[in-house]
Amino acid sequence: MNAVATKARIVLKNILFATDFSPAAEAALRYAVGLAKQYGAKVHGLHVRFSATYPIVGPEAMPQVLEAAEEQAKFEAKQLHEMLATVPHEVTVTEGDLWPTLSEIVDQRKPDLIVMGTHGRTGMSRALLGSVAEETFRKSSCPVLTVGPHISRNTKRRLAMK
Repeated sequence: MNAVATKARIVLKNILFATDFSPAAEAALRYAVGLAKQYGAKVHGLHVRFSATYPIVGPEAMPQVLEAAEEQAKFEAKQLHEMLATVPHEVTVTEGDLWPTLSEIVDQRKPDLIVMGTHGRTGMSRALLGSVAEETFRKSSCPVLTVGPHISRNTKRRLAMK
């Protein structure tokens, strides 16, 4: 019996780019944008801010603290829009714990791929901080592309698929 060769085609319509604005995330951005251009995909940019821990201030100072946090979120959203300006995109800047928030966005946006940078921590640093990338690819319902901190800046050659 002869097997029939089939070619499975990868389709990417929605890419979720998760960023913490670090150099590792910047490296991952090039892949998210490159893949979006190659496949005609929309990029959903996501930045999850840690739950606010406000300094101990009197009630009269709290409005200024909250306003500063809101301004920071607006600034981060503007940054993300600028980073993704060359591709169709949406931006979400929100506050919370990373995995539950990321999981919720995955359920809502139904991405075909998550792209994120990884800091490559090892040893005690990883034990104390955990690995966001590892938690994501272990729990995610879609493929995850992680880009390490020492990746070359030349992504054109890597993304050229024939």
